[in-house]
This record gives sequence, C-alpha cells and structure tokens, in this order.
Amino acid sequence: MKTPLRRTQVAAAEAPPPRLIVRDLTPLQDATRVLVNPQKGWYHHYPDNHPNKYQIARDADLLGFPGMDHLYIRLAWAYLEPKEGQFDWAVIDRIIEKWTAHGLGISFRISCKETSTDRIEQQFATPRWVMEAGAQGGHYRMGKATGPEGPWEPAFDDPVFLAKLDRFLAAFAARYDGKPWLRYLDVGSIGDWARAIAGPAAARTCPSPCGRSTLIFT
Repeated sequence: MKTPLRRTQVAAAEAPPPRLIVRDLTPLQDATRVLVNPQKGWYHHYPDNHPNKYQIARDADLLGFPGMDHLYIRLAWAYLEPKEGQFDWAVIDRIIEKWTAHGLGISFRISCKETSTDRIEQQFATPRWVMEAGAQGGHYRMGKATGPEGPWEPAFDDPVFLAKLDRFLAAFAARYDGKPWLRYLDVGSIGDWARAIAGPAAARTCPSPCGRSTLIFT
C-alpha cells in the first residue's frame, strides 16, 4: 500500500522534465542610455572657490549631461557671513533654488582660506571681522608669507577663530540640514580651499597626512 507521500514522490519521478524556455533579450540592449542610480552619478563644481569659477554657459549643457546628479558648491565663509551674525544666504540660495527646481541635488564645502585676492571675500575667506575680533593669523600665498596684500590665513587652532567658526557652522546646519536635495556636506575648514594644504597654520594644525584626513573628511 502506497502512502500519499509515496504516491506524490512516484508521480514526480514519472513526470516529464520541464521544457527549457529561452528568451533573447538582445533587442532590449541599450548601450547609450546611462543607468541612473539614486544619488549616484556626475556632479559639477559650481561655484568653486570663487563666484565666477566654472560658470555654466547654457543650462542645457548641464541638464542634458547623462547621469548628472548634483552641484557641488565650494565657497568662502566670508560670502555667507559678511558681518558677524548677519548671514547672506541668498548668495547660495539663488543657485540652490534654480537647480533643485530641475531635480538636481546640492552638496557643500565652505572654506576659510582662498588663494586669490581679487575680492575682499577671497583675500579674507575667513571674514575680516574675525581677524579684527582678535583671531591670530598671517598673510600667505601657497605656503609663502606675503605682505598685507596677500590672502589672510587664520591660525586654525586659534580659540577666537574656532568660536566664530563654530557659531557659523551651527547657523549653516540649522538652515540646510535635512533638506531633501542635500546630498552631503564635505566638512573642510583648514588650509587652502579647505583642503588642509599650504600655509604654516595648516601644517601646524594638521601635522600628518593621517591627521589631515581625520580632521577634514570625517
């Protein structure tokens, strides 16, 4: 006498093998369309270390670029807080509003030292009022001391500088944290272009490559 389980096993053994079905997907191949993953793809530096750097000639050049995901805004602190406690967010809000309306995201880095001097905000990327409040520093270009016409570099471990910077970053975070278009904040404050390079203050504050990576990019 066969049990129900045994009858099932026998029937399965006697059944013909399943027919192999082959589907040719070659006609669906698309070697030209970019495979876009969420928050992955290309980004464009604009503006980068100067309001006039990497300007976009035509909006279509950016919007039509395959896989373009976000803009990377890298700008000096001085543009955003020209006077202590008085913030000019419109400098970057204009850019944010225009491009997020097209579906692009935004990322940031705010610098405290630039290398050009054609604008006061470039010469004093850390706002001049921070120096006038007592923060120590000096004028350096690409690591070499200059006269007062050169870019000003704060002593990056100076307590006055750190206190003013901390208050600015808190205000910046309060305004932009949690925005749906925010991709990331590239934390950088030390050295030329906030990259922990060049001047003596950066070298003293970040004495080793490992230290630089830990301080700047965590």
